[in-house]
Amino acid sequence: MRNKIPPPIVAIIAALLMLGVSMIFPEAVFSLPYVNVFGSIFMALSIAIMTAGILEFRRASTTINPLIPDSASELVSTGIFHYSRNPMYLGMVGILTGIFFYLSNFASALIIPIFISFIYQYQIKPEEEAMKKLFSSSFEDYCHNVRRWV
Repeated sequence: MRNKIPPPIVAIIAALLMLGVSMIFPEAVFSLPYVNVFGSIFMALSIAIMTAGILEFRRASTTINPLIPDSASELVSTGIFHYSRNPMYLGMVGILTGIFFYLSNFASALIIPIFISFIYQYQIKPEEEAMKKLFSSSFEDYCHNVRRWV
């Protein structure tokens, strides 16, 4: 099974679903001091993580297109990829977490694990299969040393 929808579009759909859920369940609202600050911090850090991943792919001169992982020319394990095998997806989860803080609605948080499950099933698994075929034991060693998310 391959994802035909670019992951950033999936993240945008998830964000819109979060907004919709927060409108449907307004009684799930919560209040915390500095909640928007938390949201801003999550979003800023997440954008930095995603940018670091993109720059590392560019340095390695390999594809960044998540819809064609079998066209990767190099296994990137430096920079942010030394800490996370999926910094771009981690960044998307962080942005959704920031949106959760901005919305201040518990019900909207239910969309985040759905997004994670979808991305894992339809994006990460096919990418990992492609990486195993392309880089065999190097990729397996990398997987043993670096966690999927953090």
